[in-house]
Formats: sequence, C-alpha cells, structure tokens
Amino acid sequence: RVYNNDLGTHSRWVFAGMLRREWSMLSIIFLHLLLTAAAAVPDASLSASVSPQEMRSPMCAPPGALNKTCPSPGLLNRTMLEAARCIGRGAEAECVDVEQCAMRAVSYGHGNSFAFVHSYDFYKPLIMSKYERFMRRWAEVAAHIGVEYVLLVPPQEEQLHPMDEATLARLLDLNVRIIETSWIIPPNLSRCIPVESGGCCGAREFIKLHAWGMEEYDAVLFLDLDVKPARRGASLLPILQCASTGRFLSTRGNHSSVNAAFMAFRPHKSVLAEMLEELARAQVSRTCGWNGQGWGPIIRAEHPKFDARVQGFMYYFFFQRSVPQVTATGISPGQVNMCEWNLKNMPGLCHEELCSGRTRARTFHHARSPDERACAAIASKQSGEID
Repeated sequence: RVYNNDLGTHSRWVFAGMLRREWSMLSIIFLHLLLTAAAAVPDASLSASVSPQEMRSPMCAPPGALNKTCPSPGLLNRTMLEAARCIGRGAEAECVDVEQCAMRAVSYGHGNSFAFVHSYDFYKPLIMSKYERFMRRWAEVAAHIGVEYVLLVPPQEEQLHPMDEATLARLLDLNVRIIETSWIIPPNLSRCIPVESGGCCGAREFIKLHAWGMEEYDAVLFLDLDVKPARRGASLLPILQCASTGRFLSTRGNHSSVNAAFMAFRPHKSVLAEMLEELARAQVSRTCGWNGQGWGPIIRAEHPKFDARVQGFMYYFFFQRSVPQVTATGISPGQVNMCEWNLKNMPGLCHEELCSGRTRARTFHHARSPDERACAAIASKQSGEID
C-alpha cells in the first residue's frame, strides 16, 4: 500500500493504527511468550555453547555441523581488516569504478527513475527530532538530482508504536513517499535464524529487503536513517546509474564484509523471492556463519561479530554462495570504496578522508575527524610502513 499527500487518507490510516495498537502489543507479547517457551525446551543434541537466542529450534544443526572446516576467527587475515577498502569472495577485491560504470550506463541509455530509500519498523516511536536534520538533507539532495525519496513502513497492525499525526505531517513536508510493506520479519523465516541477534533490530532489519521489490525504479540507494549526504548531492547520481545496469553495490563495514546501511541495486522481484526462499531454509551460527560459510575475511578474532541479520545475509547471498547461484540472480555484485561512498570512523583505513580536510566522501556514517595527535600518529605509522 502506498500513501500519497492526501491528508484525509493519512488521518484515517493513523487513527486506525492507534485503535489497533493495544491488540498489536498483546499479539507481540503472546508471540514473545511462545518463542521463549520454545527456546526453553531442552534438547541433548544441542551444543552447550549454543544459546536459545542463537538457535530457536532443536532441529537446527549445532555450530560446525554444516561445515566441519568452517573458518576459525583466529585464522583470518587481520591486516585485511585494517587495509582492505573493498571485499570480495573471502578476500580483498578491486573496488568498482563507479564513474566509469555510470558513463557506460548513460551511453547505453540505462536508468532514469531512481529513489533514495529508508525503512523504519516502528518497534520504537519515530522521533523526528533525532532524524529530521539528516532526512531534510536527503530530501534536498533528492529534489536537486531528481530522484524520489521513499520510506518503507510495516503494516499498520505490526507497528508497535504507530506513526502519529505530527510525524506524518513532517514527513509529508519533506515530500517523502510512504510505502506500507506486507511484513517486518519474513513470514517463513527459518527457525535456525534468531529473531533477536543484537544490533538495532535483529530479524526486524529484514524489512530492508522490500526495496528489492520496487521494480518501478531502475535503481535505488538504500540508506540507514543515520547516514547523511555530503553537500554536493549530485555526486550520488553515478552510483544509481551504475546500479541500474544490474549491479549490487555495497561497502564493507568496520567489522562486517557488507555494511547494510548503504546498498545500491536494481530492484528485481525475482531476486527478492529467491532471498526469501533462502531465508526459509538457511542456518546461521556464531561459529560458522551462514550455512557454514564463515563470516568473511575481516572478522576480528578477539570480538567476532554475530552477523545473523541483513548485512551478514547479504554477504552470504552475493559473495559466499556458489557462482552459478549468484549468476542466476542476474545481478553482478561488487563493492565501492567505503572511504568515499560510506565514510565511517576508521582513521587507519580512511586517513586521508578523515584527517586531511580534503575529503571526497559522498556520505558520512558515524564518521568524525580524529584529533591532530591521533592523525599525526597514524600518518607516522603509515609513513614507516611505506619506508
């Protein structure tokens, strides 16, 4: 369901959501009790190291059962964590040249309908005072380069804290197109994928996958609400043009091989259907990752990250499955330079962008400049390594 700028329609929608709020809360409490009861069922076949949150069904294989030789965090390449700007199939990869790709897209007439996309699950109230500054920036950039600005929201009956009239009015003022999805958590999610796995949202983060069904656009750039654009917003157009050729473009994260806060792609409902099929049968473990494939090459041995959510799944789906499986999607995966396209607070890796004051960054994601002493120390270390 899509909501336009008809205030009467929105008022009825908000009012109906508020009437259903109590029923939604009771339903969620009941579901939580059921899951807790299921997790509490003892089963001798489970490894003692497996928590109920990590494995919700006695039918799930213990960690390592899917792949006896799954990568050990202690054996992974730590230098890649600190030096690789782009990640491919288990190793450092060449970053996609977005500008060259965009030029080819324009020459072949690819892409003229684009969108910036956010999602919000309304598990907590949407506090506009927290996000409006960034959203207003995105709205300005969208208007400047002629792309639509979209917010994906859950079905009314699944909104624990329904959108109120004031929030709705402010979103309309930003010309946000609000699209109501059909679910937050995929309806047939495998019982071997935990609903609560940390991060902001656990399995609720899979609501982001709905963007793959938005075939009315030639390409979309999905962004978390805490990502902000650089002032020169037109510089984001090339990544949309490149994605319109059939690319899935992501960046690495601080400790994840894919960061789900920044993803550009051409939507395909067939790809969304395949993702949901994969999620219905997949298993994920803290030790061996998705279906025994490990967590990729940049996990920290001392603090391994349990990526049982969207970004772990996206790396598995596009970079860890067999080549024929990925090729069958019709999407070509690649990564773009995180220090340019999704700048994060990694001064060792993005020293020039964070310390020089001459950043080429297109977006900023929790990025902040280190103090002068820290920048000097990093420069000295890098100089020593070069010498």
